[in-house]
Amino acid sequence: MEEAFQIRSKYQHFRVLIMGRANAGKTTILKAVCGTTGEPQVYNKRGRRIRAEGSILSPTSWRGIHNIEYELRFRSNPGFVFHDSRGFEAGATEELEKAREFIKNRAAERSVDKQLHAIWFCLPMDQDARMLTAAELDFFQRCDTGKVPVIAIFTKFDSLDGKAYQELRREGFKHSEAQERAPRRADEQFERVHLNRILGQSYPPKKELRVRNMHEVAGHEVIKRTVTELLEKTSDALDTDALKLLLTTVQGNNVELCMANLVNSGHFTTAAQETLESGVFLPGKKMNQFIWNVGIGFPYIWGQLMDKLIAQVAADLPRVNGDLPPPLQVLNLGACMTICCGILCWHRTGMISAADFQRVYDHYEDSGAGDCVRAAIREGFDDIGPHDTMEQNAKLLQIILDHRNIGM
Repeated sequence: MEEAFQIRSKYQHFRVLIMGRANAGKTTILKAVCGTTGEPQVYNKRGRRIRAEGSILSPTSWRGIHNIEYELRFRSNPGFVFHDSRGFEAGATEELEKAREFIKNRAAERSVDKQLHAIWFCLPMDQDARMLTAAELDFFQRCDTGKVPVIAIFTKFDSLDGKAYQELRREGFKHSEAQERAPRRADEQFERVHLNRILGQSYPPKKELRVRNMHEVAGHEVIKRTVTELLEKTSDALDTDALKLLLTTVQGNNVELCMANLVNSGHFTTAAQETLESGVFLPGKKMNQFIWNVGIGFPYIWGQLMDKLIAQVAADLPRVNGDLPPPLQVLNLGACMTICCGILCWHRTGMISAADFQRVYDHYEDSGAGDCVRAAIREGFDDIGPHDTMEQNAKLLQIILDHRNIGM
């Protein structure tokens, strides 16, 4: 708890090295994560703003000036700090050594805020002859990134879908059937021919993501889904809860990630199991700790209303939990608070007060969402346990996600 508090209060930046050759889709990924169409602001190691024509992510505008140490920040989400590696197509050995040295130096930083937290390696799938270059494979063979996880992002994957579609058409499948089968065939061929080459190297990526249709005109939902998946995979690859919390904090707009991290931490199901074994519902300070664990899981709520929130929830417990048995009351309370806190983050407009929480909670009950969640928990769980399992966490998270939209 103390470590999480220190991370939350002292550090505000999640630092990512974005790698990949020209036209690998790095710009698209970074702008999607930060929810913007604008260009990043660029700072040198001393924190001084650097200006240039065009985008620093452009393959030509910063040629000769490019420096992996430069920090890229977007106004829309300044909690992310990005560093750009130009890719290995030109002067492959030199660029690889620069990347290795940068990763090594950042790993040695004593300040969490200056350390490198993750690497996103973009690998475009639209160029057969250069699908995976020797230099890119060399990175996974020679570059030990230590505790810094690498997430391989295979961009422009829809080009493989198109090739699979053409194969299926030549095999006699009708348009609609070929279109339906193409993504699966593309995935299978990719895994067999290309992915295994990377996974067979000495230092393979911890996670991988396949990005399709990011440039579609009506692709907002595709982009949102891609960003959510990338952040989830990044969070899963991090090796400490403190860094997971840091990522959640800087990406406040991604409330689903907050919800997932909170439920997957096991706070709710562990408390339910303890209640089952003791027969007592969150006695004394355990109630305060339970509410505290919810509060620190959501950006913009921490520190603003914790004490008042505890008092409000305690007063409303009979209304919150109805006639559920004690262990299911714990799960229901966790679901209720997670949904209401998530809505507060989605609709935040400056400081959040206890009155804001009460307004959201009243709507949660008046809209019928509370009854639906209680019914889902009664149906999905029994009161004989065990509750503190990954399966129970997954079940509770699904109930929360299914009922997170209460029409506000």
